[in-house]
Amino acid sequence: MNLAIHETLVLQAADILYWVDAASGTSDSVEAKRPIGHALSLRVDTGPADLVVRHRPGSTAVWRRRDRTLVDGVASEAERTRPSGLSFPLSATVFDPKGRYNPRRIALSAGNDQPHILMLYPSARATTFGPGGGLQGRLCFDADNRSASWARLSLTVDTGPHSELVFWAQADGDGEFRLSTHRLPPLPEGQQHYSATLRVDANPAADAQTPLDLSVEAQFQTMAISKQDHHPPAQQFTDALSVHVKPADVQRLASDGKDCLALKPS
Repeated sequence: MNLAIHETLVLQAADILYWVDAASGTSDSVEAKRPIGHALSLRVDTGPADLVVRHRPGSTAVWRRRDRTLVDGVASEAERTRPSGLSFPLSATVFDPKGRYNPRRIALSAGNDQPHILMLYPSARATTFGPGGGLQGRLCFDADNRSASWARLSLTVDTGPHSELVFWAQADGDGEFRLSTHRLPPLPEGQQHYSATLRVDANPAADAQTPLDLSVEAQFQTMAISKQDHHPPAQQFTDALSVHVKPADVQRLASDGKDCLALKPS
């Protein structure tokens, strides 16, 4: 049977935003992170009026409606080729309707038929503690007890000679965090705990209503952390807080005399 093709609809490829879990994997590389298993949402601030957004589990496609044309007959190679100069700025807030991940800002150049791999951190309320245990608490700034909104935490655990594990978390807008040490192995026989160091970076100007763009490293500052137990009682701060962790143990961290873990710029 012969088919006569009267026209061809040409759709130019979309940019794909891939969403990954920042607390997953064994390194801080985006390529090592696990895809998020459900669809997220975008609240677009800057973008073309004809922007189209389509969400799927773990990814979002964006393109412009004008990037589709009808051509008579069979489209030629030239007509199927994506024209240049179609890029456009896109800024938005990505958020999770299920509340399992903290919201974040994004700002990028779209329309180039390029993939973008973007990390989101699990929310404190959605983080559960399994057999590995973990840490929890609220981060605050020492000067005024104001919550350290959207601060990032990393915990490095010494698991043996030349061996360590790293875990990651992010505080929510109220400074609350839950860091799961889900990959923590059983203690060797006769060992009481693992030694670990906690590090925090934060933006002192951040507020609970405005999530941060995690791709802009310059907005984060290394924080000095108030030690939990120290004598004399005058506060002492350290860039790397020493803690002991062990499987199934969940600790709530707080600085002496406070209901939060106090920070100040290092």
